[in-house]
Amino acid sequence: MFSFVYLSKDTLTLHGWVSTNSCNSNDPINKKPDIQLSVWRKGTIPIKPTLYFGNVFINNQDIKHIKDIYDATVPKSKYVVFAPRVESGHILYRIYVTNDPPIPLNGGAGTFNLKDTQLDASPSPPRGN
Repeated sequence: MFSFVYLSKDTLTLHGWVSTNSCNSNDPINKKPDIQLSVWRKGTIPIKPTLYFGNVFINNQDIKHIKDIYDATVPKSKYVVFAPRVESGHILYRIYVTNDPPIPLNGGAGTFNLKDTQLDASPSPPRGN
C-alpha cells in the first residue's frame, strides 16, 4: 500500500508499506515506510480542486508480474518507474521498468527508454469501472 506524501511545497511522491495480508485491509503498518520512492523526474499534473488523492495499491500478483518483466529485460532493469496520470479525477500510476537514471530535479532533459508493464497502481478504494 502506498500513500501520498509531500516532500516539499512542490514535490508530491509516494511512500509504501509491505503487507502480509493479500487484501491489505487488516495489517498494521510500521510507522516508518518500507519503500520510499525517489523522484525520477518532475511530473506535469496540476494539483487542482476535484482531484482525488488516496492510497495506491499493488496486489501480489501484479508485483510478481513487475518483477518478472524487471528480471527479463536485457540488460536487467535497474529502476521501476511510477508515472502519474489522471483518470476519472483520480491520480493513477502507470508502472514501467528502465535502465535510465533519474533526472536531477534542478533540470535536464532526455529521452527515456521505458518498458511498459501494462499495469497501473490502483487507487484504494478502487475507482469504479
